Parts: sequence; C-alpha cells; structure tokens
Amino acid sequence: MPLPSLFGVVLIGLIAGTLARWLLGARLGLFVTLAVGVAGAILGAMVTDWLSLPVAGLLVMLGAAVVGAVALLSVLTLVRR
Repeated sequence: MPLPSLFGVVLIGLIAGTLARWLLGARLGLFVTLAVGVAGAILGAMVTDWLSLPVAGLLVMLGAAVVGAVALLSVLTLVRR
C-alpha cells in the first residue's frame, strides 16, 4: 500500500474507531478506540482489496473502515469479558 494511501487509511481509521465506539456503546479509552479504528480501517482496506471490491470514494472507504472497526471492537469487547 503506498504511503499516501496508508495515510488516508489511518485518518479514516481514526474516524471509524470513534464511530464504532459510539455504535457499540463501548467504554474503552481513547487510545484503544483509535487503535481499533486504525486496525479496522486497515482490515477493511485489505478485505475490500482481497475481494476485488471497488473502493472509489471516501464514503465507501469509511464504510469499510467502520465495519472493520466494529468487528474488531466486538471481538475485543468479548475477549475483555
């Protein structure tokens, strides 16, 4: 993944982590939320690339990132219990 694309994924991941935390009502610290968001964005980007889905827009990438972040945050919440 080229550096500008990775930078975009990280920025979108920060937004996605916040949205995922809000959607799930998770009570995690800010750092954990942002890390999960970035990891979810990277996961969403990898899955869309693996499935050869067209990611041609900011909203589509944000949607993939939020789905990835919600999935990771759900797993993290289950593990912490």
